[in-house]
Amino acid sequence: MNITITSLWAQKLFRPGEPQPFGGAELQLTLLARELAEQTDATIRFVTRGQGPAEEFLSGLLRIHKLPYRRLRIARSVWGMLDCLRACRRLPSDIYIQRGGGFETGITGWAARSKNKPFLFMTSSLWDVDGFHETRRGVLYGTFYLYGLRRAGIIITQTEQQQRLLKERYGRESIVMRSAHPIPEAIPEGKEGVLWVGRCEPCKDPDMFLELARRTPRISFTMVCPPANRMDMFERVQEKARVIANLRFLPGVSFEETERLFASHKVMVNTSTQEGYPNTFVQAFKWGLPIITARFDPDDILTAHGMGLRTGEAIEDLAKGVEAMMEEERWLEASRKARRFADEHHNIRTAASRFYEIIERAVAGHQKRAMAKHS
Repeated sequence: MNITITSLWAQKLFRPGEPQPFGGAELQLTLLARELAEQTDATIRFVTRGQGPAEEFLSGLLRIHKLPYRRLRIARSVWGMLDCLRACRRLPSDIYIQRGGGFETGITGWAARSKNKPFLFMTSSLWDVDGFHETRRGVLYGTFYLYGLRRAGIIITQTEQQQRLLKERYGRESIVMRSAHPIPEAIPEGKEGVLWVGRCEPCKDPDMFLELARRTPRISFTMVCPPANRMDMFERVQEKARVIANLRFLPGVSFEETERLFASHKVMVNTSTQEGYPNTFVQAFKWGLPIITARFDPDDILTAHGMGLRTGEAIEDLAKGVEAMMEEERWLEASRKARRFADEHHNIRTAASRFYEIIERAVAGHQKRAMAKHS
């Protein structure tokens, strides 16, 4: 089995020195791909983009095909699409996979169609199912995304809510598959403090977390907030963080370092206005961190399983929720439930095995349809 994965922002996961940030979609694809490579004899190729000229190299068992990074944004948009299309068509592949809506959804779907191979698309946020791409990001962007979505033979969504919205808006069925991670053997003792992890962009609402830390000086806070596309916003947030005495601000760390932070902290806070099914939720669950969220609770899992609280947008209520969860007996019960949920729903070994079954079914179904068409 030859599998081609398009994930243009994943390069930092293979070369930590890269300045381009990665997101949850890239991390999830990389974790699944590494586990698939261990479990099966599949050859897995990643089409990514990074600093410098085009290059091919190995990252463990994965074969990385790095596209050149073009400095000008217009060059990345126009020539970058052609780079991506050429790479996808050049590589030997039995199936193409891409996660998270974008230009590359259409490009990957186009490559799959031109080579008569199946295309598997995976959603990464509510934006992929609620009309955001075609209504808010421009006609060209929306056209590419819709083409890829229609071309996909199989679609994987992260939550039941995404599955329902996809069906209602686009008439497409999907398979729900939650994000997954390697699960640690045990949760460390002596955990302290509150953790926030997210890119510095408006939909993550880092300012709300800064205000939370300012209002609760008796609790220690850690904020991991790498810059995204708004350097002006990042510089403002970083400057505000400097004057909050009980807040440690980290402008970006490796995935391995975030693992150590989740292992040592007690509670995670989420202030996002929009998410899919964040990898930070999975990291929190597996390290036994209850989650206090202002707005977002995918499929109501936090409240339904006793793993945290959704407080609403009032900063006073968010602060009260954090203070209540820091109480030892309540925290211990929620922590145990979070870890149990991770064991049952987010184990990478189980998820990768199921993912490979979906891939095999997609390839077999496509081949069967192609044979029927030509018989």
